[in-house]
Amino acid sequence: MRKLNEKQCKNCGTTYQPIGSCSKYCLVCKPEMRKQLANKGQQKYRRKQGRRVGEGSGCSTGKGKDNHMWRNGMSVFTNNRAKIKLERRYCECCGKDMLNTTHYQWVIHHINHDKYNNPEDGSNWKLLCKKCHQIEHKCWLALEGATTSLIRLPNGRYARDGRTPQESGEARDN
Repeated sequence: MRKLNEKQCKNCGTTYQPIGSCSKYCLVCKPEMRKQLANKGQQKYRRKQGRRVGEGSGCSTGKGKDNHMWRNGMSVFTNNRAKIKLERRYCECCGKDMLNTTHYQWVIHHINHDKYNNPEDGSNWKLLCKKCHQIEHKCWLALEGATTSLIRLPNGRYARDGRTPQESGEARDN
């Protein structure tokens, strides 16, 4: 193995025994200089790509309607859900305390039923428990005329609309 002559570190000026013929920095300065060089390389690459140096992807998006991903105020609504629950606390129909309930037991309801109408002041929102929310939307109407029992056919499929196998055109094998 070839013995290399001692060199002077380009960063701190101390004398050190180099590991290879191309080494420029002592073992103390080497990790720090690698980080600096890597950062300079990233900046050079970003300039080449036409991106601003020093800004991440989130710095140029803008806020509110200036954001190119603005979806009719949906972010205002989703960001304020927990705050609305703490401020209002009680169901606005039945008066149930919602402070210690999970997110499965309460809903922020849009008063005019337009999910895109999300004013900053929250004037279109009501805090409701799940039961009152179903009453508000008359969810029981979706169940009228629906069948709750299914008939399994011999081939493993289920008959549609509650029809028997004979009505659906498939005979039962006994």
